[in-house]
Amino acid sequence: MSSKFSSSSSSKKLFKSYGDKTQVYCHHGLRAIVQTTKKMSENHGRRFYGCSLWKEEYCTREVEVILGLAQERKALVNELKQLKMNAMNSEFNRIEKLKTINMQFNFKASKNYTCIS
Repeated sequence: MSSKFSSSSSSKKLFKSYGDKTQVYCHHGLRAIVQTTKKMSENHGRRFYGCSLWKEEYCTREVEVILGLAQERKALVNELKQLKMNAMNSEFNRIEKLKTINMQFNFKASKNYTCIS
């Protein structure tokens, strides 16, 4: 088997050797075919053995929907990060205001009370 091909997949495969050739079969008992990963990931373009019953290509509408969903997800993740940052900044500002008020109150209180010895 060439190093360009991956034999790992979620489907169970049977390997049958005929002399110096090895045939790969899917879990349906059909001869597996060499396919190329089209998913945009670290495995993009990688070749592997897969079931011949698996849909070979996505239609253009499926690709549009998947890409649209991925863009929407990315936008939502960025919005969530921004909301978290705003909440943290708001909480920080609230705490700083409370510290300032507390310091002012303590200062005024210390001026009103004097120790008599």
